[in-house]
Amino acid sequence: MEWRGDLLAELAILRVPELVALKRPKGSQEILPFKFLVTSRDGLCFFVEPRGFSSSQLRVKPAELTSLDTWEWEADAKLVREACASPNPVVLFLFDADLDPGRYLRIDTLPEPARGAKTVLLSFPIENAITAESVRALADEIAKQREVPAAG
Repeated sequence: MEWRGDLLAELAILRVPELVALKRPKGSQEILPFKFLVTSRDGLCFFVEPRGFSSSQLRVKPAELTSLDTWEWEADAKLVREACASPNPVVLFLFDADLDPGRYLRIDTLPEPARGAKTVLLSFPIENAITAESVRALADEIAKQREVPAAG
């Protein structure tokens, strides 16, 4: 399922023409802990980490899945800790690898997991459904938050 989540994440990013997705080379996790570096000509820079699940294995019907107000997913606490320590924003893309719908969540802004915690329960709201428009809006939001006011 990992390969499918990677492809869906890359496709979601590439649907926004002003964004470029650079995939981490295999075996370079020490250098780049997240799967994709997303950039723009304007200097925007953030990471995307894709994950996937199987709705058919969970026995969830497609109509139920897409209408749920919130998807909950148990993430490795190490992933959230690495995101919190990142100098750049980190977005987690979660996809149903069977049916393609996805949602996103900024994980660098979450509270750091409790010491000793192995997992963290994350909530992906329905308004964070992954579309070309929502990825563009996410990139715009990150760009605005990263702007440094001019000295003066």
